Amino acid sequence: MSEARIPLRWKLLRVARRLGLPVEPRISVPSVFVTGSVGKTTTCRMTAAILAAAGKTVGLTTTTGCFVGGRPLRLGDSSAPRWAALVMADRRVDAAVLEMARGGILLDGMPFHGCDVGAVLNVLDDHIGIDGIHTREQLAQVKSLVARKARRIAVLNADDPLVLPMREVTPAREVCLVSCRPDSPAVVAHLAGGGLAAVLEPEPGVLGGTLRLRRGAKAIVTLAAADIPATFGGRFVPPAINATFAMAIGHGMGVAAATIREALTAFRSDETDNPGRMNLYHGMPCTLMATKAGGVEAAKAIAGFARQFVVPGRKMLVVCAVGNRPDEFLRSVGGAYAGGFDKYICCDWEELRGRPSHEAAGLLAAGLREAGVPHHSIEIVADHDTAIRRAHASAAADDLLVVASPTAARAPGVIRAAAAA
Repeated sequence: MSEARIPLRWKLLRVARRLGLPVEPRISVPSVFVTGSVGKTTTCRMTAAILAAAGKTVGLTTTTGCFVGGRPLRLGDSSAPRWAALVMADRRVDAAVLEMARGGILLDGMPFHGCDVGAVLNVLDDHIGIDGIHTREQLAQVKSLVARKARRIAVLNADDPLVLPMREVTPAREVCLVSCRPDSPAVVAHLAGGGLAAVLEPEPGVLGGTLRLRRGAKAIVTLAAADIPATFGGRFVPPAINATFAMAIGHGMGVAAATIREALTAFRSDETDNPGRMNLYHGMPCTLMATKAGGVEAAKAIAGFARQFVVPGRKMLVVCAVGNRPDEFLRSVGGAYAGGFDKYICCDWEELRGRPSHEAAGLLAAGLREAGVPHHSIEIVADHDTAIRRAHASAAADDLLVVASPTAARAPGVIRAAAAA
């Protein structure tokens, strides 16, 4: 057989054996596929925590790496099917949670017969204009492959008009709808028919609302968003949405309600549970928040959180742009941060991806100015780490510095090195 015709899973097995990894070909591992434009990594890590709390040795792939039982097989972006196949071949794994990003699906296809639970979180503009994808509808076609692979349960965002129709194409035995609107007609009708739904419900006096998983009128899991540490007491909404999906996925994988609650109420936004996602650091030259951020929705959420975060001093943002995004997208992202901070430092990511130096950063700055941020509050710096050092140099102990970039997890090290110099 020629090299080109060797199945992907056997190529990976061959590589894994060369690396000395304990692998063997297996027909199936209980598995979860997660896709979407934003929130995939946090949802995967929450789901892995739920399965680990149930006593499983979890294989996990995300944009931060491949892990088995919490230990890394590799670090770096591993959200492609090729890395999912590697984890599923590891004989230590008895449950797999696998992030399926757009780029990886386009590169590798979906070389799997199926998964037990397939979750589609959302379809947004974050990757429009890349790899031949020019519309949300085209992107939805790519992400629908996860729904089409689900066997037991498809977990779908009922609030996204491009995700909800995927319930018509999934072969899964059951569909669980996820929503932030308890009065959603789709969810109301689904529950009235005895269906399964997970809803993040706003409630008076309950910061962040309440997560409820229901089958028909029967409540299966109930949990206050404020009881999940990653939500910062209910003040940061995205992890509450991620937890609503993870709750549904965990149930679909057969985990008991008490175990789901136990895992989510222990899940934190720190370097252990969710590295690079809203990681808060005290005891540095200033209070630091390091987080990965991409599109407009993430930027709005971070700016909203910063407005609620009380510090005696200033609030500063270092924001980084990935160059292979359309001009208007970058301006919109910049504008979405407006109003959350006193000082903005815009920079290029370390990979310019076809743009000249300063151009992507300049587009972020243009979006801020268009949103009403005064010129004197904006600075443009070409280099990512230089921008962090510049912010550190001007920061006081009572300031808040937020670093929002694909490599934000590097920020603490950059600041510590600058402080020691």
